[in-house]
Amino acid sequence: MEIEKLRIFINLYETKNYTRTAQNLKMTQPGVSYNINAIENEVGQKLFVRNKRSVVPTKNAQIFYEHIKPLINEYYTAVQSIQDNESNLDNSINIGYSFTPYIQKYLPIWIKAFKEINPQVNIMVTNVNHNQLKQYLENNNIDIFLTSDGDAADLHNIRFTTIKKDKFHAIIPRKNTLAQKKALSLTDFNKQNLIFIDNNWTGPEMVSLQNKIIELNKQIKVTYTNDVSAATILVNSLNGITLGLNFIYLDNNSNLISIPIKEAGYIKYGIVSSKANEKKIVNKFINLVVSCNAK
Repeated sequence: MEIEKLRIFINLYETKNYTRTAQNLKMTQPGVSYNINAIENEVGQKLFVRNKRSVVPTKNAQIFYEHIKPLINEYYTAVQSIQDNESNLDNSINIGYSFTPYIQKYLPIWIKAFKEINPQVNIMVTNVNHNQLKQYLENNNIDIFLTSDGDAADLHNIRFTTIKKDKFHAIIPRKNTLAQKKALSLTDFNKQNLIFIDNNWTGPEMVSLQNKIIELNKQIKVTYTNDVSAATILVNSLNGITLGLNFIYLDNNSNLISIPIKEAGYIKYGIVSSKANEKKIVNKFINLVVSCNAK
């Protein structure tokens, strides 16, 4: 399949609008439609459902996008490296991440601070789920990623640098009766609406906590989201209760309150890198992040 067709697919998946994609890529709208139809014929699956106002990606489109987007990013990174004659890989860092409000706020700050000191360094970011982050690190497609120590426990020959230590909290609408408690037990969630995160997008500590709550509370309604951003949207719309490390959920609206969970122990959150990675610039970036979080 041609790179150009994949680029059109990615842009349409992200804009969900044929006209906007045509404008972004300086194409005609029929040209976009033709290439999308060609991709669908090639993979043998419907990828978009079109209505009067927009296009809606199918589940197959989501799966295809999650696999293709990182590959396209790598392709263009490789092309850029050749064109710019940047054969010295020691001057580049690829940071892997899964979205959280914490990452959204602080990763740009860290990158900006690092670039001010090291303007020659080329920094890239790759957004994929937790399991893919591990694969990418093992395959040297990324240099570092941020997660909990428990999530990184099944990786070999790595360094884990702690930058935060926190415990799980429940993020609860203030009008909920549970909001009056100073701390919550795992059995307090009966008859509540819970917003949980899919196993691919969260660490084993969170998965274990979610499973315990389901086991101990027989009358609960659970909505699973595929990442933290979706959980953030739902909890901020007062659609239920979600769980997370307290520092992860920043700038929640005033109608929400964060309450610690008694049985949940402290979790270490930090940066994972490979011991085999000898780039000095990677260690410099890690040290900067640690320094920023120590303030």
